[in-house]
Amino acid sequence: MQPPLNLQVRTTLSACKKTVPFIKHNRLWQDFGQIKWIARIFTAAGVLLALQFLKAFEFWKFTPFNPNALANAGANLSHIGSNLYQQMADMYTGGYKYLVLICMQALIGHFGGKTSYLLNQISYEPTFKSYLHDQWRIIKVSGLSWVSEIFYGALAAALLGVVQLSLLEQPVSLLIQCYLLGFTIADVYGAHHGMSIMQSYRFVKGYAPVLVILGAVYYLLLLLPVAGAPVGAIFCTVAVLLTMNLLANPQPMPPAVPVTPQNQPHEQ
Repeated sequence: MQPPLNLQVRTTLSACKKTVPFIKHNRLWQDFGQIKWIARIFTAAGVLLALQFLKAFEFWKFTPFNPNALANAGANLSHIGSNLYQQMADMYTGGYKYLVLICMQALIGHFGGKTSYLLNQISYEPTFKSYLHDQWRIIKVSGLSWVSEIFYGALAAALLGVVQLSLLEQPVSLLIQCYLLGFTIADVYGAHHGMSIMQSYRFVKGYAPVLVILGAVYYLLLLLPVAGAPVGAIFCTVAVLLTMNLLANPQPMPPAVPVTPQNQPHEQ
């Protein structure tokens, strides 16, 4: 039986508040082991991809604001906002955001692995072999999310058109994107608990509020130049594991003890 929706929302928001202190207290950024250089290279690639978003702020090239034309101020601002929204939508609609997330896998795997070890004593060793396994999995999960986004987005648009509610098409589309982006990140929980991708997909369907909230948080963090992509991946990965630890495993959260060589499996 899944937790009530209001409990899921409260737990997710509470976990988000605890995420940064949890990361800092346990120093989760340490000990990347064999994947240290992989993490640096692919994180840099993800940042470069995310920097393309800055193009969305070049709207002044297309819509110069004339301070002397006070009568047209409202129209100018409306046009600026429309251009900015459209370029943002073009940048993160479809597979682009999943490509950025794929590049963040080294961070997702490392921070997620350490968090799962602290919460559930699930063994984690940052080796090249484990990285390749996790990287291939997130590629498949991202592909599933992208295909699902296209399918459900088209289905929602068609249904809303039939009932003459086309004005809701963009909000519903954004809701679908947040849900599937949240699933792509939340799959780390299923992976750590031995689920296949489809088992994970079916399992998290009962936690839709969690996925939508964390997907929206990642969307917002992507708007931060340079730091948005890695910070978003780290924050949402740890947040989803803290949340699911409380919702799917109803037990008290263990004390936040720093990870040290004495309480972590030996790194090869």
